[in-house]
Amino acid sequence: MLYVFIRGLTGRIFKMLPLREEADTGEQVYLTEYMDSLARDVIGAMTTFPELAEFPEYITVVNTIQYLNTVESDFSVFRKEVFHMLAVLNGIDKKLRAGDADV
Repeated sequence: MLYVFIRGLTGRIFKMLPLREEADTGEQVYLTEYMDSLARDVIGAMTTFPELAEFPEYITVVNTIQYLNTVESDFSVFRKEVFHMLAVLNGIDKKLRAGDADV
């Protein structure tokens, strides 16, 4: 189940990029609301899956989402951080599939 959550989270984080691009062109896409929901989900997931709190990498994802949601940044910084979170989640995914997770 944790594996499924991480895979789904990857897609939800990637979705932030086109939403931000659309928001930057003036479209009403509710990026802030989307990121608020995402932040609640990643924080709540540590209750559903307590082992997530054991992954320092996951805490990095939580912190980055919170940062991007509260600090205004230009698109290049936003994109860099989204791709960093995707790489981190990919690393967690690999650990889970390999059974190497130290949790």
